[in-house]
Amino acid sequence: MRIFLDSSAIIYSFEFPDSNSALIFDLALDKNVDAIISPRVLMDVKRYFREIKGKYYASLLDFILKSSFIIATVESIAGEMKRLEGRIKKKDLEQAAVVKKLNIPYLVALDRDFKAISEYRTPKAFVQLYGLKARKTEY
Repeated sequence: MRIFLDSSAIIYSFEFPDSNSALIFDLALDKNVDAIISPRVLMDVKRYFREIKGKYYASLLDFILKSSFIIATVESIAGEMKRLEGRIKKKDLEQAAVVKKLNIPYLVALDRDFKAISEYRTPKAFVQLYGLKARKTEY
């Protein structure tokens, strides 16, 4: 099963280890799902943790994400980004383009701006879909 994991879910997985996001992150690390991210997601996660926990923590996460996740290239989705431009907020364009271009069935995030995308699932909804017992919160 392939999923796109947005920065919100990755950040929540570390900030809230007993969350649905953490369950999904573990599925990706254990290779039970093929998790795909975009360069923007990688950058957002690194920036967040550099500011909150410092450069060494951010570097460790960079290594984990690069070694455990598939990172789509901007070049591979350029045409899809152009096609979606104006229909999706600029901050979400790269993520949506990856999902559409690579036919990824699930975009897992905590971002209401993705509600217009049929592949969008909250972490809780994805955990339930996967057949695991979900935590009470959406994240």
